[in-house]
Amino acid sequence: MSEKPDRSENLDESFRRLGKNLRNLAEDAWDSEERRAFTQEIEDSLSEIGAALDNAANKVLEHPETQRLKEEVNEFGERVRSGAFTEDLKREMREAVDEINTRVEGMRADLRGEPPAPADDEGSED
Repeated sequence: MSEKPDRSENLDESFRRLGKNLRNLAEDAWDSEERRAFTQEIEDSLSEIGAALDNAANKVLEHPETQRLKEEVNEFGERVRSGAFTEDLKREMREAVDEINTRVEGMRADLRGEPPAPADDEGSED
């Protein structure tokens, strides 16, 4: 009887060879001139995009509207720091609430059939 080669050893060897071939293929592809050229093309394109974005950002920063907006933001910040904004906000809110109170009081008077009460300009209740 002649001995037959063990098929499992051949399969193991085939998989080892396949693994080595795939590794070599990946290394060759990575080291290829095509991959280097493609990588360089991507890097160049990204540099161009970066330069274009820098240029656009500078145009936006230099635009008169941007400068005006910056000044308005600075002025608003100064109003907040000085307390003027808070005082204006309190005054406007008080005026709005007073107007609502006047209207509600008028609606109550209408429901009761009473004449409307005179407006209270003093704001005695804060």
